[in-house]
Amino acid sequence: MQQIISNILFIVLLVASSGCQFSPNIDTSQDDSESHFDEPNNNLPGTPQAPVENQQDPITVPENTDETNQNEETQNPPPSPIVEEAPSLEEDDSEQPGQTTPPEELPPTSESTSPLVNYIDNIITPAEVDPAKTTVIHDIEQVKSQISPAIANTVYAHGPRILYSLHVGTHELRQIAYFKLEGSVTDIALDQDGYIFAITGNQLFVCDALDATCFLLGNTQGGSVGLSFLSPIATGLSGDILVAQSGSNWSQLVLNESGVSRIDYGAFDQGISIAGDVFSIDNVGTYAAVYQNGHPKIIEVDPLTGSTTRIVQDLHRSAAVWGVAGWTDKIYLFTSAGHILLVHPETGHLDNLGKMPFSFWGAGVMTQLLVF
Repeated sequence: MQQIISNILFIVLLVASSGCQFSPNIDTSQDDSESHFDEPNNNLPGTPQAPVENQQDPITVPENTDETNQNEETQNPPPSPIVEEAPSLEEDDSEQPGQTTPPEELPPTSESTSPLVNYIDNIITPAEVDPAKTTVIHDIEQVKSQISPAIANTVYAHGPRILYSLHVGTHELRQIAYFKLEGSVTDIALDQDGYIFAITGNQLFVCDALDATCFLLGNTQGGSVGLSFLSPIATGLSGDILVAQSGSNWSQLVLNESGVSRIDYGAFDQGISIAGDVFSIDNVGTYAAVYQNGHPKIIEVDPLTGSTTRIVQDLHRSAAVWGVAGWTDKIYLFTSAGHILLVHPETGHLDNLGKMPFSFWGAGVMTQLLVF
């Protein structure tokens, strides 16, 4: 046994002294550029993995080096492109000389410098139309002797069927009555004596200011949106002139034995059309609610031609002013949404006096104010 152990030790010492080395059988024919660490065998537990440097994303990268990094776009997306809407054929948003930017919204009633409207909701009911009053009346003076004119310190407004009065001192708004006529009233106008004239499409009436009883005066030979009297001082004539507006055109309505004649009178400037109403008062002026290239405005006009003399107020785009009536130093605006606005023409200040639960279609005031 000892002899065997001595032989083994001898062999070991012999090998060590000869410098021979044992190496594992490794295939060295593989390309040096490939490394087993590039694809570690994860199935071997505890196998260390070398860090992977410059590993390529399996997603194909576009050759265009100007493209913005996708991660940056996600974190800081570029602003969306502004798509400009094509301008409407009926509206031109380009600024005109003297045109200002309209306000973004109507002022709140809490900022009004004038008394808010106090609406008195009277209980009124529709009345039957007297067939006798649908016959054309040729003698206007005879009719006036049977009806009541406007009262002092008051402007009038209306919806399609109901007449209202607004006291200019207290701002008390009252229902008067249903118009006793067939159809819907598109506008009213008051002459220098306070008699109310009303238009329904292409028919002209004169109405009682106390109960809205109306008498037919004739066919106007064409539809109209606005109706107004031009004051004698404004025109230099001896009496009021009754004019109707439709689009940009003004027409004079003349009462005669055959009914109503329609005569071309004037026109608004190019790009301006009637929004709903015109009023004219002696020693105050002639004013209109119009659209200028689609923008609602209050303008002062030359009563002889209809041309603009100045822009009084730019209005919010949604303010559909269908009724206008003035006083010595103020202009009342009545909108289709039920708002009552007050413009101070000297300063351009706009007050919101309140919103009513119904729509206004027009308004009117005497050409010679009756103040008590």
